[in-house]
Amino acid sequence: MSNSPQAGGSSVPSVVLPRSNSDLLPRHLPDITIITPVFDTETNEIFFFTASRGHHADIGGILPGSMPPTSITIFEEGANVESFKIVSDGIFDKKGLDKHMIEIPASYPGSSGCRDIRDVESDLKAVRSLTTYVILPLIGSAANRGEP
Repeated sequence: MSNSPQAGGSSVPSVVLPRSNSDLLPRHLPDITIITPVFDTETNEIFFFTASRGHHADIGGILPGSMPPTSITIFEEGANVESFKIVSDGIFDKKGLDKHMIEIPASYPGSSGCRDIRDVESDLKAVRSLTTYVILPLIGSAANRGEP
């Protein structure tokens, strides 16, 4: 599965970038935004991006549930992901997810990594499926009718 479904003359070569860094996107850490570039099939250049944001119950930190009121640093609130390729050429990067959601947050004193990585992984895979198999075909359908 190297390419995803068509979207109005564009396709997604399965590049999905999760972000939770509040310096880059104003929100709080348990909100993970999945950014998916859509590529023009003729030039293979980025045509536009789709973004979906979901809230997660726990992404690590000093207390379960993330974002405790006693946090002094952002790292005590949980995983602070700037970006990484979680899907490339149709392959989900489980090791990369574990690194960014478990290993890195747990490296800060008193902090833990994500306590329920299976839920976070399932949620992120669901967002990827939603974008790939529902949103992009709808965009393509609208583009075929000449709608913005």
